[in-house]
Amino acid sequence: MVSHTYSFTRSKNSMRGFFSTQSAGTDAFNAVSSWKHLKNGRTYTILLEEDDSLNAEIFCNDDDLDAGKELDQQCLAYGVEREPVS
Repeated sequence: MVSHTYSFTRSKNSMRGFFSTQSAGTDAFNAVSSWKHLKNGRTYTILLEEDDSLNAEIFCNDDDLDAGKELDQQCLAYGVEREPVS
């Protein structure tokens, strides 16, 4: 299993994010949750949830080659972006 930690915030270039009635933290949670349900073997742990951001450690199987691309797609759909956290 592979894991990465990301900070999710409102995308500065997203019309969807601009018009969202939800907080950035809620939209980020929805993006991560939707990503998890796209494929078996994915999970996440919320590390910090605030109105303007969400930090989460995400997990997927070693052979899940679509995990990154699909996480980016869900972020785009919910108007958020992710940055790695060390």
